[in-house]
Amino acid sequence: NLIIIIMGHLHNMSSTLSASSIFIGNSIWKIFYFTPNFSPKESNGCYDYHVCFCHGPYVTYHDPPLLFDLFKDPEENNPLTPETESHFHEILQTIHHAVDNHTKSILAVPNQFSLGHILWKPWLQPCCSSLLQWCYCNHES
Repeated sequence: NLIIIIMGHLHNMSSTLSASSIFIGNSIWKIFYFTPNFSPKESNGCYDYHVCFCHGPYVTYHDPPLLFDLFKDPEENNPLTPETESHFHEILQTIHHAVDNHTKSILAVPNQFSLGHILWKPWLQPCCSSLLQWCYCNHES
């Protein structure tokens, strides 16, 4: 579904912005600030770990960001450069401006993965018996 990309959505890995895409003119442009280090190296995924981590030695940062024209290169195989795309810097500037506007609009919220949120809370589990008895359910009655 390309509508998400066409509407100019951002791509987050964890709480860090990893990529952004925007519709400008006749193209959908996408930039990557960093990409996961795939394993094994020549693969297109993180098969050795079963998940792609988004920090530290598991990513490669790109400065300038990798730029792709998704209409011409939907598989994102050939990053553009100032030599191959005459509007390279203008496109990056437009996307950076959109990212800045988006970032300014984000409100701080509590971390949903903090210890207090991920610990099991037995008092929140459904129970058929009263509070004075051990939790059990007699499904035959």
